[in-house]
Amino acid sequence: MARILLLYLPSFVGLIWDALPRFSIAWSVAGSFFIAIITQTRWFREPDDDIPVTQRLLRPISVYQFYFLGFQVVGSAFYALNAAGYNFHGQVAMPQESKLELIAQLQSYMLLAHASVMAGMKLVGFKYGKPRYVIPALPPYGLILISFISLGAGTVATMISPLYNLGLKLFDLSLTAILVETWLSVRRGHFTNQALTLSVLGFNLFGQILSGWKGLVLWSAITLGGMFFPLMPKRVIVVGTAFFLFWVLFLHPFGQLYRPLTWYYEIKPEIAIEMAKEYALNLTMEERLDNLWETMIDRVNDMWQFEKYVQHVPDRRPYYGFDLIQEAMIALVPRILWPEKPDLERVAMQRVYEAGVVSENTPVSAKTSFYIDGYLSGGWLAMALASLGYGVVAVFVSRACERLFGGYDIGTCFIYVGLFTFWINSGPNFLFFVGAIWTSFVTMFGLFVAGRGAGWIVPARPAQAAP
Repeated sequence: MARILLLYLPSFVGLIWDALPRFSIAWSVAGSFFIAIITQTRWFREPDDDIPVTQRLLRPISVYQFYFLGFQVVGSAFYALNAAGYNFHGQVAMPQESKLELIAQLQSYMLLAHASVMAGMKLVGFKYGKPRYVIPALPPYGLILISFISLGAGTVATMISPLYNLGLKLFDLSLTAILVETWLSVRRGHFTNQALTLSVLGFNLFGQILSGWKGLVLWSAITLGGMFFPLMPKRVIVVGTAFFLFWVLFLHPFGQLYRPLTWYYEIKPEIAIEMAKEYALNLTMEERLDNLWETMIDRVNDMWQFEKYVQHVPDRRPYYGFDLIQEAMIALVPRILWPEKPDLERVAMQRVYEAGVVSENTPVSAKTSFYIDGYLSGGWLAMALASLGYGVVAVFVSRACERLFGGYDIGTCFIYVGLFTFWINSGPNFLFFVGAIWTSFVTMFGLFVAGRGAGWIVPARPAQAAP
């Protein structure tokens, strides 16, 4: 109980600073860093083994913190600095005092949500125990084979409308299998595997860069970093920092031009590549920094949306109560069983249009986040309760993956990362969160049954431990 109460201490103390917006914002940012640090200690986790947290970085207790700090905390800090009139060149505008007051309120809500997610994880506990099933040994190139099978099956599934989401999950598993195979081949010294694995990995990363989704290759790099850190921490830090700077200063500007050229103007990929490359190479450092600043305040936080929702609810519209939870139940019914199932994107965007976040005629997706849906349901208290449940689900799913798939190596690094991590780290709205977790569970069970049938997964003996 003392450990859970400690998580809420920054929120309680933060009530003192309500009248000082700048200090309140700084306190909320510092409070989230405090939570992230304290939750990595053995004192807080009380694990049932002696394995350092750095060797299990892809479990939710660690990887969730990384994304929450990067997106909800650091991104929001940039948003607040912009409201105060600052950018990378110093103070360039007058502070927007009323906006800073609102940001301070929203930051305090996000601090409370952070504490509640961690409290939910702590309630489930971090004693993973021994797996109920183990994978004695994967055949040579087993994960590469799984990757190709998943890729083929995913391609077929995406051609069938009711199975489209399943196809996307199989694509995620295909990529994740290559990431895990790369890590395991290096860790185990299987040098004969590395040439093929690295070739496939390079092909996949190149495909991610040209997909138009700028964050995919960064996500893959972060996942690889979490796997390789226990083996070579200094190299991961150096290479990871260099790659992040390359992504920020070159790949991101490249993607900003490449995506609209191919998505909206239908320019041939080879021409779009040359145009985007020239654009990214010819930017000045000042232009790159300005581009980074705009990205941080417009894309790497939810504050610009959250402001509009807080101003809309409950002053102009009552809280939604249980409406958003009931709406999320739609996602539990597979489209193959309900052909007339509503378009989930359209359903989720209704509250976005209602609050005036974007116009209905604007061709963009600006769905709410999990935390905003919590607030819309009943204010800060509903937001805290929803976040508590969020943390419970995250650790429950993680433990289930490890118990069914032989421990951390396959259970977390392959199954959890491939099927669940994106949704748990990104915090989508209630509707997409329920749908994603449910369909991922169904997919995981299907893989478990297939693995049992193939003889790759067997019941653990009493003396067998997780890898």
